[in-house]
Amino acid sequence: MRVTSTAGLFAVCSALLGLGGCTAQTADMPPDETEEVWDDAFWAAEDGKEDGLRRTGTVRREADTTPWSGYYWSMLQGELVMGWNDGNGRKVWTESDVRAFDACISDYSSRCVTLLNRMAGSHGEGLSPMMKFDYYTRLYLEDANGAGGSAATAYSHAAKWELENHFIGDNEDHRYWDSRGYAGKCIGWALATMENPEPTEDVDLLGITFHPADIKGYLASIYNGAQFFIPEDQAIGQEFHEAGDNSDEAYADVAPHDFARALMTTIGQGRMLEADLDPGDGVWNYPIHRFEARWTRKSSTRVSVSVKIFYANDEVGIDEVFSTNAQRPDLLNRTLTFDLRVGRTWNGDLTKATSGTWTGESVDTHPDVLLMGIEEGWRTSINEYRNTNMNTEVNFQLIKRFRINNVWTPLVDGLMADYYAD
Repeated sequence: MRVTSTAGLFAVCSALLGLGGCTAQTADMPPDETEEVWDDAFWAAEDGKEDGLRRTGTVRREADTTPWSGYYWSMLQGELVMGWNDGNGRKVWTESDVRAFDACISDYSSRCVTLLNRMAGSHGEGLSPMMKFDYYTRLYLEDANGAGGSAATAYSHAAKWELENHFIGDNEDHRYWDSRGYAGKCIGWALATMENPEPTEDVDLLGITFHPADIKGYLASIYNGAQFFIPEDQAIGQEFHEAGDNSDEAYADVAPHDFARALMTTIGQGRMLEADLDPGDGVWNYPIHRFEARWTRKSSTRVSVSVKIFYANDEVGIDEVFSTNAQRPDLLNRTLTFDLRVGRTWNGDLTKATSGTWTGESVDTHPDVLLMGIEEGWRTSINEYRNTNMNTEVNFQLIKRFRINNVWTPLVDGLMADYYAD
């Protein structure tokens, strides 16, 4: 397991993934004095010969599932806690509103009951996702123990945590103020799409209506913690903004041969590949689910490759739903080009290249970090770190555990199960 220090990491879509690479970062392809460059005349003369060498080839692979596009949950605007105007009753709250709501979440005085009923509106429609979860927890405890029958410590305070840790607003002292233009939970969204179907319906649970955006927000927040549980052999690349004196090297990685290998070992095996597709200071994470690679052999040891990758988008409307549209206009693509160094008997296996270099525009558009998988059991392991500095990046109030059928289980897991089962 790899648990990465949380100091300054993992909360922003442009200052994330301080994971060091697990392979050598050989981004430059040194010249080979013995290289024979083969031009078109050479290949024309070779046509029809059975020497086992292929001039060109195509590799196409697609994951077993297709990701869904989703909002990256801006920390500047803080929609997860402050809400937004969706035209259907959802409201935008102030910080004082959220604090008043939180102060009443475990209180059954007439004043607090009146306040919560007024703020929630019909079926909780007026609440932000985190406020709605806290209200759901209150109703769950009412069903279990009666109104006011639970200890104050039993209630969740997911909205308060989000407000105090991940909402930037106009707070110039916030630790992510300099990243306010892009700070969010894009990595949580990207990792969540790899393991969960898109929420597409409105579902009533305990009298509260949960919209797709609510569930997407919970998933992005939960999986924001998954980034701390990436095994070392499942992470490739050094984050540029963390590199310091090694910034040139960090900008050059991920190396092309490592990228090609990652594509084949994830998408080639039916799994998605998570990638930060900005090699510079920005970090924008996306789930890649498909690729088409075309290669041409330029010499006995050099192959020119063009790869078109397909991935979901996180710069979309909060309430938009995409997987119900067979045309999937939300999906994006990008073409990357690079040269690979291969052996003289190379047979077209992209995983066998030994080094490479990015070419053309791809020098500035290639992936910066790749995540190939999450540690098994991380949803359980994460609870061991609730009293560490990880709690400034992970909303442990959202994944707070309750004793359900004699098993300690996050209440949000039951909410999710009921939502998807409906």
